[in-house]
Amino acid sequence: MSLTAPSPIPSRVLLICFWLSGLLLIFVFPRPFYREVYEPNRNWSFVVMDPSTEYWRSTLVGVAQLLKNLSVNGIYIDQIACAPPVPCFKHQDLQFENNILPAMSPSSWVTGYRRLLSAVQELGFPVMSEAHTETYQDTVDINLAIYGYDACEHIPLFQAVYSGWTVLMGTKNWDYSSNNFNPTNFAARLAQLLTDGSSLGWFNVQYFAPFLQLPENVNQLLFLRHVVEARSSLLKYLVYGRMLPPVDYIVLPPSVTIADKCPVLQVLVTCWAAPSGERLILMVNHGETAAYLSVRMYDADKNGYVQNATLPPFTVQWQPF
Repeated sequence: MSLTAPSPIPSRVLLICFWLSGLLLIFVFPRPFYREVYEPNRNWSFVVMDPSTEYWRSTLVGVAQLLKNLSVNGIYIDQIACAPPVPCFKHQDLQFENNILPAMSPSSWVTGYRRLLSAVQELGFPVMSEAHTETYQDTVDINLAIYGYDACEHIPLFQAVYSGWTVLMGTKNWDYSSNNFNPTNFAARLAQLLTDGSSLGWFNVQYFAPFLQLPENVNQLLFLRHVVEARSSLLKYLVYGRMLPPVDYIVLPPSVTIADKCPVLQVLVTCWAAPSGERLILMVNHGETAAYLSVRMYDADKNGYVQNATLPPFTVQWQPF
């Protein structure tokens, strides 16, 4: 069987289609032209594929199979778990079949991507995609959940619901460049990722390494080591376990201001339960001074326990309860 590449609609316009009394009504609206650019100097433009077509599904699954043959043990597929549906269809879909247009049916976008992701998973390695749309959670193993930290005072709601089911990873709010390093923001972001149970990262090591080797940033380097060691030690809680209800602060620790002008508590606290039922409280002081806190924590049955502690600067502590 020969396959023909579909012709997508340019993303310069938005089409809304209605099937009404035997007539196909199409409304065309201008929309911002989004370009995914990987090499700006080449001035390449990209359009959205139609995920419901066999052509694109077999193409991407074939690429995944090629990577598996090269002993790759995981695959990242960009954008799928964060991109909204875009009207696109192949020419043959314009022919009526049972009074519907197959690729323009309401579910074709989601069902097409779900079939694609499931086919890649069936090759035997984990799949990672951008953001964390609930629609694909059973077909995506790792979520590049970098947008949840954009808002001040973010709440790890997704982690609380889906911890133990899926893995979240990264933040894009590192505030760095080749000639700038924000140590306060760096430490706070590490603390947020650790206490939220997210995998650390999504930053460019080549930018941070020169700054972390400077004598004045030794505390940030050691803190990075503490955070990495803590995550490695607590995998049965942070990866395989569940996040417990949030703590109530009896004595609130001080706050610091990070790069996006958001206040962040200097001591971040979450509680976790392992699959075995073991529980712990995880406390991270990412600030330059010691800090005292008093919190009331809860188990899954909402039984309360009080924890008081003074944490030295740049430390990670945990204990069972």
